[in-house]
Amino acid sequence: MASYVLAFITILAFSHLIMNFVKIEEVGKGLTALSQRRSPYVNI
Repeated sequence: MASYVLAFITILAFSHLIMNFVKIEEVGKGLTALSQRRSPYVNI
């Protein structure tokens, strides 16, 4: 029984980390798109 709970907690933690990473990546893409839109001559 304890192993099931432990597996569930680890899966939840991993999914939370993955979601945070995806959010950070999306924010980074949005920031780069905004900066490129603002100044098309500067390549980052």
